[in-house]
Amino acid sequence: MKKLLTNKWLLIGIGIIALLIIFGGGNKAEAATLELGKYENRIDGGLYTGEGNYAILSGELGIFGANIEYVDTDDAQIYTTLTTGLSTPLGDFGVYGLLSSTDEDTFEVGATYGLSLLGVDSLLDVAIDEDSQYTVDLSTEVPVFDNGSFAVSVGGAYGKSFEYDVDYDYVLGYARLDIDALYVKLNYLQNDLYSDDFEATTDVGLSLDF
Repeated sequence: MKKLLTNKWLLIGIGIIALLIIFGGGNKAEAATLELGKYENRIDGGLYTGEGNYAILSGELGIFGANIEYVDTDDAQIYTTLTTGLSTPLGDFGVYGLLSSTDEDTFEVGATYGLSLLGVDSLLDVAIDEDSQYTVDLSTEVPVFDNGSFAVSVGGAYGKSFEYDVDYDYVLGYARLDIDALYVKLNYLQNDLYSDDFEATTDVGLSLDF
């Protein structure tokens, strides 16, 4: 019960901080976005987390960023992320905290490092949760075509978990089509928890800047 109450207030506190970053505490954030759409099956860290309509509110203020995501699944998922980063001659470093409110509340912290592999910008992400379970992911995205109103990009990720009850590896590939504010994303995920084969899912959405 004590942990439940602690997580409840942690969720509220992180949510308030995220809103202050997004809306600038009275000053407009440098970049703010509202995204609305539908997941055929949301993918997070190589895992399916559920299907449903979603809304994502995000913004940046200086070196800080915030993201609040609501997914209308059976358990009404909420993901609140706070981020900050630093560019150095050795690359871009970032840290973040993520509070997930699903069937139970979980908190994790992570660190990211931007690097170039064979001339392709990539991101290394290491995240650990409150139970000392952690994941390591390497991801990238490459623009194929962009004329300002029509864009195509492809990307992918490879990741591995550690210290879970059952650890897993995954490979994710995707292609994304943006037409003005609309987007369609086709995902191909292979996770040995589910299958040895790649499974396809589709996400669609609308992204609005304000």
